[in-house]
Amino acid sequence: MTTYPRIAKTLTSSDGTPVYAEAVGDRSKPSLVLAHGIYASAAIFDNLFTDERLLAEVYLIRYDLRGHGRSGKPTNPEAYVSSLFADDWAAVAREFGVKRPIWCGCPDVRASATIACDMYAHLSNETISGMVWLAGVPYVGPVFNQIAREEGRTYLPGHMNATDVATYRESKTDFGDMLFQDPDGMDFNLKMSCLGMAFLLSPQVTQNLLTRTQDPTKFYEAGAKGLPLLVMNGSEDKLVDGNVVVDEAKRHFKNMDVYTIEGGSHTPWIEHKDEIVTELLRFVQRVTGPAA
Repeated sequence: MTTYPRIAKTLTSSDGTPVYAEAVGDRSKPSLVLAHGIYASAAIFDNLFTDERLLAEVYLIRYDLRGHGRSGKPTNPEAYVSSLFADDWAAVAREFGVKRPIWCGCPDVRASATIACDMYAHLSNETISGMVWLAGVPYVGPVFNQIAREEGRTYLPGHMNATDVATYRESKTDFGDMLFQDPDGMDFNLKMSCLGMAFLLSPQVTQNLLTRTQDPTKFYEAGAKGLPLLVMNGSEDKLVDGNVVVDEAKRHFKNMDVYTIEGGSHTPWIEHKDEIVTELLRFVQRVTGPAA
C-alpha cells in the first residue's frame, strides 16, 4: 500500500475570507474535487479521502465552503455572492496547482454541486473537465422547489430561526436523520460528527446560503457543448428526487450518464462506498482516458 501525505492549508479568498483546503495523492494523476453540501464540511468525505482504490487513480482535493467547517463564516449577505464562491475555488486551484479537475458535488441543498455554476459564470470555461452530481441539484434557483422533496423543505425555516433554540435544534437534528437510509443503524460517532458540522452554521449564514442567487446560463451552455456529466442518485433519497434531477439534466447536457444506487440515501458514499467509488473511477476514466 502506498502512503500519501495529506496537505492541509488555510488560504485567503479575494475578499479576505479564510478557506480551509486539503489534498492527498499523486499529483500526476487526474484530479477529483470532493465538494460538500450545505450543513456539512470537507470532513464528510473522510472515508473517500483515505480510500486506496481512489488514491491509486486520482489526486483528491476537498475544501470547506465559505460559511462551513474550518473556513470563514462571514454573516453579511454580500459575502455569499456567486463571484466569491468562484474566487474561493480559484484560490484552492492555484495553491494546489489543479487544472481542469473533475468536480464531484455531493450531497446538495444549494451548495456543492451548484459551485460549478459560479465557476462558469465568473471563471474560464475550461475550469473543469467533468461534473458529478451525487445526490445534488444543478443551481440555486426555482428548480430547487421541483427537485427537493417536500418533507425536507419543511425543515428549512427552522434552520434560519435565530430566536427559538428548541426549534432550531430539532429542525437540524431531524433533517440530519434524513441524510441516511437507516439513521438508527448508523455509527453514533459518525452521526454526531455530521450533526456537529450542521450546527457550525448560524441561522444568518444558513439564510445567506439558501437565498443566494446564481445564473446557470454558461454552465448549461457547457453542457450543451458536451461537458461530461454523471448523475448519481439514491433510490431512497429522502431529500432529493433523483428522477427530477435527471429530467433537468437531460434538458441541458448532451453528454451524460445516469447511475442509481438501489437503496441509496442522500449520503450514498457513506452507506454504499464501494459502489460509489467504482462509478466515480469509471467516470474518471471515461473523461480522462485510460491510465498510462
